[in-house]
Amino acid sequence: MNQDHKESKELVNNTLIFGFGTVISKVIMFILLPIYTIYLSKSELGEGELVVNFMNLIYPISTINIISALLRYSMDEKVSSKKVLQNTFIVTLLGIIISSLLIFMFNINSSISNWKIYLCGLLLCYSIEQIFSVFSKALNKIKEFAIGNILYTLMLLCLTFVFLVIFKYKTSGYLLAIIISNIITAIYFFIRLNIKEYITFDKIDKKLLKEMIVFSIPLIINSISWWITTFCDRFVIEQYLGTDAVGLYSVASKIPTIVSTIAAIFMQAWVLSAIKAYQKNKNYFFDAVFKKFSVLFLTWAAIIIAISKILMSILVGSSFSSSFEFVPYLICASIFAGFGNFFAALYTSAKKNTSIMITTIIGAIINIALNFILIPKIGIQGAVYATMISQIIVMVYRVVDSRRFIKFKLDLLRLLVVFSLIVIESYVVISPNHYYLGFVIMFIVIVIYFNDLIRLAVFGKEYVKGVLKHVKKNKDK
Repeated sequence: MNQDHKESKELVNNTLIFGFGTVISKVIMFILLPIYTIYLSKSELGEGELVVNFMNLIYPISTINIISALLRYSMDEKVSSKKVLQNTFIVTLLGIIISSLLIFMFNINSSISNWKIYLCGLLLCYSIEQIFSVFSKALNKIKEFAIGNILYTLMLLCLTFVFLVIFKYKTSGYLLAIIISNIITAIYFFIRLNIKEYITFDKIDKKLLKEMIVFSIPLIINSISWWITTFCDRFVIEQYLGTDAVGLYSVASKIPTIVSTIAAIFMQAWVLSAIKAYQKNKNYFFDAVFKKFSVLFLTWAAIIIAISKILMSILVGSSFSSSFEFVPYLICASIFAGFGNFFAALYTSAKKNTSIMITTIIGAIINIALNFILIPKIGIQGAVYATMISQIIVMVYRVVDSRRFIKFKLDLLRLLVVFSLIVIESYVVISPNHYYLGFVIMFIVIVIYFNDLIRLAVFGKEYVKGVLKHVKKNKDK
């Protein structure tokens, strides 16, 4: 078997494993949605979400994003994995201690000030779980990584049921379920990866530690910018509209993950393939992949928008039903974010990571500015528009800018037509008297892409046959 075929097979296998783990985890997360919206009030869910979102902000700052260096340096054959893991633990634990002290020393102008102990506990447990999770990828233990993700969501489902449904613990139960799920998953990784074999109490490698810190620090800016674009709007909503509004917005933002999950699974394989294609100057490869991606992604999005009201009625409790009006445009934002991430992979393949950071910062600045302008005037919908507009700007910037180093073809007219149709579909779906027109527009999008969808179906059929044949061959061996 030649090297190219071996690498391709490994990429396909890893993508299938990542995809399986991601899909199972997302299905479980959607099962959780009815529990959250039935057993928690809007304010209780809003407070819990704010604590988790704030943890997502302080995590890369307190740990100086050392987790990125863990993955990079653990995969370097010239560097000791034991030393890398040792340095990661030292930086992480020291950062958490300092962050926890600061959290208790200073007052936080938010409802999360009532949950400081839970915030620090979550930060500690999540950080340790992430170290083991990323280390499993560095060791190429992809199956263990996927199982860990599934285990986390299964435990979250079970513990949420226990704490919210049986014990009625409300926000504390919501947070305890997340904390304990991280602990159990960390224990799984510790045992399954035999972490004790990598633990060393030797003298700290200061040179390696410095290299890892220098590698990680620039990525903090990117992480913070991503957080601003993704979560900052919840805190602006809290300041102007209260935690009830945060709860509504948080529920509305769960549905678009049905769309973004497809892009996330694809991106795990696409980044690697884009690097190889760029090195071989295969511009035609970018054209072909982008066409397949846009057809599948936009058709799927059009379908989800059309049925979003039905999904909300099934998944969400009656007290959260009004959050539906925010869902379609948030799905639009997910679409533009997905395309933006597609072109971000082109930057990575051309080693233009600085450009990714710049575009992310631009998106974050626009997002936070629009949040403060729009939310006081039009409420939660202002946060929705701010997210969508900032994602559009980032996407357009990356499409134009990436052409400097990769020449690729875009069927711009068809893309603009479909984008416009999907935005119109979002508008009519939330209009009580025109909801049915969403299905009409969905079918128009399907008709536009019909021939491409048929070709994708044939390709998919042959791909599945190949995978099954490969599995059977290995089984016979």
